[in-house]
Amino acid sequence: MNSATGNPPAGRAWKVVLALALYIGVGLWLACLTSILLFKLGPHLGSAVSDFVARKSEDTLLRRSAMIWAVLFLPLLLKQLDWQGRSDFGWTDLRSPRRRYVQLAVLGIAVGLLSLGAVCGLVLAGGARALTPSDAAQSIVLPLFFFALSGLTVAIIEETFARGILFRPLIRSWGVWPAALVSSLLFAAAHFIHGDPAAVRSYSLFPASFKLLTSCLAGIPDASHFLVRFANLALLGIVLCSFAARTGTIWLSVGAHAAWVWVMKVNGFLSDTVTSRPWTPWWGQRGDCTDSLLATSALLIVLAVVRPRSPSEPPV
Repeated sequence: MNSATGNPPAGRAWKVVLALALYIGVGLWLACLTSILLFKLGPHLGSAVSDFVARKSEDTLLRRSAMIWAVLFLPLLLKQLDWQGRSDFGWTDLRSPRRRYVQLAVLGIAVGLLSLGAVCGLVLAGGARALTPSDAAQSIVLPLFFFALSGLTVAIIEETFARGILFRPLIRSWGVWPAALVSSLLFAAAHFIHGDPAAVRSYSLFPASFKLLTSCLAGIPDASHFLVRFANLALLGIVLCSFAARTGTIWLSVGAHAAWVWVMKVNGFLSDTVTSRPWTPWWGQRGDCTDSLLATSALLIVLAVVRPRSPSEPPV
């Protein structure tokens, strides 16, 4: 950090940009190569591997491969980001007592339930989705519990990685707003990675891997209602970054993330799209509400209340 201006040195900022670009580009290409190899060699690597490959779609194999390479390359990236070890997990904040973490998580859950819950309720009231007939109450309770467990698990893992391990070092290199914006755009784009199945099953190897990589990047804008969904996912990432920046820990983000995942899953489980009604950007139709401008409005309200730190405030 430049002591005179409070800004990160320009040379270090560009070094981090290059390291992040290589991390994403090379990691994604190796994921493409790995998924093709799995389809080629899976039948020859024993029944367990062949059955696993047979059960998974091309996109699932690509995402699993990308996750593996992201973990393997992470130490190299963190070295370039001047990672500070466990203190950059975002689990603790020396300025705050431990009991505050529970309070932050509970507050995050309340924010998530109220914001997205209200959106889902309005979409139902607006007629874009309708409740589906349910069986006995006991058949609903168990899925709701597992949705909560799944949401909490996903939230802890993703927030530790995205708002802890990556976001906190990026703040030291770029400042809060650029770090929040870049990490959130990457977070949003990752949800739209979709490879060409023909490339995965191609008999070539290296040419097919580059073809698959190209299709992953070129296919991002082709998703249905892409602009609204991308904006909402990016805005969601910025909101979660603002939580981490304001509180010094990830626990407010974890609570909100877990609640949002739970509401999305419950909404998809208990309601369905009204197919007779055309899609409109205000109401949307998806169970996760990412194609709705109502969700955009709710996230903007949350962001207005809990904003990222200004450049004059000390970073986390």
